[in-house]
Amino acid sequence: MLPQTKYTRSLHMAGDLVLLNLVLVGVHLFTNSTALNLFGRSFFLEMLLFNSLWIIVSLVMKVYRLYRVIRIERIVINVFRSVSLMFFVVCSMMVLFNWPEIGRYKLLAIFGIILLLIAGWRIFIYKFLTHSRKIGLNFKNVVIIGAGPVGNNLRRELEAHPEYGYKVLGIFDDNPEKWKFNVTIAGSVEEAKQFIMERNDKPEENGNRKVHEIFCALPLMTTDKIKDLRQFAEKQMVRFKIVPDFRGFMERNVKIDFYGFTPVMILRPEPLGNTFNTVIKRAFDIAFSLMVIIFVLSWLLPILAIGILLSSKGPVFYRQNRSGKENKVFRIWKFRTMTVTHSDEEFKQVQKNDANVTSIGRFMRKTNLDELPQFFNVLWGDMSVVGPRPHPLKLNDDYKNITRDYMIRHYAKPGITGYAQIKGYRGETRDKESMFNRVKYDVWYIENWSFLLDIRIIFRTIIATFKGQEGAY
Repeated sequence: MLPQTKYTRSLHMAGDLVLLNLVLVGVHLFTNSTALNLFGRSFFLEMLLFNSLWIIVSLVMKVYRLYRVIRIERIVINVFRSVSLMFFVVCSMMVLFNWPEIGRYKLLAIFGIILLLIAGWRIFIYKFLTHSRKIGLNFKNVVIIGAGPVGNNLRRELEAHPEYGYKVLGIFDDNPEKWKFNVTIAGSVEEAKQFIMERNDKPEENGNRKVHEIFCALPLMTTDKIKDLRQFAEKQMVRFKIVPDFRGFMERNVKIDFYGFTPVMILRPEPLGNTFNTVIKRAFDIAFSLMVIIFVLSWLLPILAIGILLSSKGPVFYRQNRSGKENKVFRIWKFRTMTVTHSDEEFKQVQKNDANVTSIGRFMRKTNLDELPQFFNVLWGDMSVVGPRPHPLKLNDDYKNITRDYMIRHYAKPGITGYAQIKGYRGETRDKESMFNRVKYDVWYIENWSFLLDIRIIFRTIIATFKGQEGAY
């Protein structure tokens, strides 16, 4: 077997510090004409500061708390959060104490390169470890206690994903006659104990035979049996994990939180409920919307305005009440694309070949140009660049009582584009199934938000704009 977690944790930290110092030295040499300054007191203090801060930040942010079951996306997010915090601390020190004496561009270069290199290093280690587990290295031997549906689901999951690094040695249960699945039961719970003791006796001789973890999938009502198993596991130096029966919530990414000593099951995680994530998303929204307004709308708006005025009578902009975060009503802005506009009460969805759509309006709807004024909504804070599309009030009234989870869409700010849109559910919702699928993807986005997911949706939206989308009419 390869070294276990304590060694991979050290490997992560050592690699991070090496890359950090290489970046400092490289940027310093690039921005200075001589290498003699490397031996100066100022540069030595600079390196000491950066190394100390990284160690402190990594401990505070728990960067080196490693898990076998983790997505690459989560790894990159953790690195981004840590580097961002360190950048904020260094900037604060520069403002308050005028130290360290680092130019703005040099500082941006340092942290930009650090972010890319450390994220790349983490991804490399992740790929290396998952590959080694797939070929039978760096694994943990485990047994499952409880031959019911929960234990069976766990066994299938671990066997289907060798990259997790778990090798199931057997599944045990005291009631094999009640077993309804086509799986061989290795024995009773007492036989499981004997099995573990035999394998863990003289570990220096048994080598890879050692049982590292017990997954207990017994019903939670069998408290005494679970407590006995836990005590046995601790005496044998075997990690003990309980697999609760959450089959009633299989579609949810269930999370357990503790209020003091009381466990609370959270059925719907909300990454944007985290203040740090909210600040990151809002900062990006402001920066991105300002870029679009300054570099695109500043010259495109007059051109489109003239085209709209020439194509039909009426105002340049179309405004309508929409439901936003927490179902609060706000006024959305769009370029007018129709000769007739409907009030909130008489709203009708635009249909294919709708006669009310103007010639330039059809072009704008096809290319999403009619949505550009909503970047002002983003700047004002009513909307986000990415999020569930805001629906008219009448559409909310029509569907909130007939589509499951419909109102969950309002847990986040509405967006100019969204996950449902890149999955093909934009424009007219012709039936209940179309709305159900749109809501499904919107809720998935809310429960699985990440900064990288937003970037991915934006790129997919840009590509779809040039290629054209079904439902864009």
